[in-house]
Amino acid sequence: MKPPLILYALVVFLCGAVTMCLEMVGSRILAPILGNSIYTWSALIGVVLIGLSIGGCLGGILIDKRARVRDLLLALVLGAIFIAMTPLLRALIESSGEVKGSAILVSGILFFVPCLFLGAISPMSVKLAANAVGGEKFGLCAGVVSMAGSLGSFIGVVIPPFLLIPNFGLNNIIVALALIHLGVGGMLYFVERSDQKRFAILLGVGLGCILLLTFVGRFATQGLSQEAALYEKATPYHLVQVFDEDDSTRSLRLDTTMEGSVNFESEQLPLKYQNQWRLVLDRDTPVRRALCIGAGAFGVPRELARQFPDAAIEVSEIDPEVVRVGYDFFQIGDFPNISAKAADGRQYLRDLDDSVKYDFVFLDAYNGIRYIPPHLATVEFFEELDDHLSEDALIVANVISAVDGEYSQLLWSFVRTLREVYPDVRIYPIYGKSGSYSQNVIMTATRSAVEFLPDSKRVATPAILEKFGHLLTDEHNRVEYLVAQQLKAF
Repeated sequence: MKPPLILYALVVFLCGAVTMCLEMVGSRILAPILGNSIYTWSALIGVVLIGLSIGGCLGGILIDKRARVRDLLLALVLGAIFIAMTPLLRALIESSGEVKGSAILVSGILFFVPCLFLGAISPMSVKLAANAVGGEKFGLCAGVVSMAGSLGSFIGVVIPPFLLIPNFGLNNIIVALALIHLGVGGMLYFVERSDQKRFAILLGVGLGCILLLTFVGRFATQGLSQEAALYEKATPYHLVQVFDEDDSTRSLRLDTTMEGSVNFESEQLPLKYQNQWRLVLDRDTPVRRALCIGAGAFGVPRELARQFPDAAIEVSEIDPEVVRVGYDFFQIGDFPNISAKAADGRQYLRDLDDSVKYDFVFLDAYNGIRYIPPHLATVEFFEELDDHLSEDALIVANVISAVDGEYSQLLWSFVRTLREVYPDVRIYPIYGKSGSYSQNVIMTATRSAVEFLPDSKRVATPAILEKFGHLLTDEHNRVEYLVAQQLKAF
């Protein structure tokens, strides 16, 4: 294989890695703005594919008209500049509420133009590589370059979640990607020795623009932060932040969502809906073992451990960093009967021994802005949960939904789904028993009708369930769609 072909294959390999890194990091950039749902991912992937497609077509047309290495360098430099512009555009979007409702629009503003230039690299490299080896073996050149791009894309998919995102800030990663993209252009400096002066000027201008955009982007991003976090770390799941609200209250924020608070001087939890764990106190059956799926700020596990010191309180939380924060900042280590494990709630249940039975389960798992993980809302999930419940167990679940009207479909879908497994399902709206506005609604589920529960809004008539309630299953699940409709409305 001749050196020119190896060089152009390396160019496409690195650009493929940059492309996929940008897409993976892009999902974390979009999460605070749009949530971390299938709709966000579909918009991001769609914009990237459209940008790469159009860029590939335009790059092919340009390189056929004039096969110059300088044009490839120009595409690399401009791509690097627009990648470096991402933090600034992100800050402008977050400071304005005008475009937050459109996932495709936000994704397009942030990533379409960089992908346009990234898409142009491959066809330009194929043409230049073929010319460099005498115009022969065009198929070999296309195959090698295509393979290099795919291998680079694989590296770009693997590195962000396992290395970059957990250890470096998102803005730092974006700047690094821009510099790598520019550095790829620097490799071409040694190809066209007769044009090195122009190449040096282009590379210098590109570097200057990246440094300027980096400074402006950091300044704009810092301007968005109105309060300093006690602790902050980006993970493959969330941007985890801990805040001290006052001398005794500490809160946990994941992306832009307040997940919970703890008042270290009071047994009353600051968030009103979380205090509904106390429904378990209205029954005579003792709690020997309890499970919380979704940790929040560990307020509910702390209060359960305080109320039932002899009970085993287990917490399933998908993000290992949230578990670590629980021990470091929310003092769950002070309660020896609390055990927290980093695991998806459903997988946690599947790993249990068949003999494990819970007397109380608190469900409060969310993924971004109001998004409930769909696989934790289906008939199959509740059947798996039922396998690990004692005969008199109580389930308390939190859902954010309207109670009445078109946007109550999420709530009544949950009720209908729960009733497939549990005969007695009741709801307790936290901020009013009627209304088409979105609010925390507590649902309880038991295997048989019980009288110890206080009065609830018992309006789950067959007519309501038929009109608004969708049965949620692993095969057919509308949770993300229903949440998206609420977010759009409210």
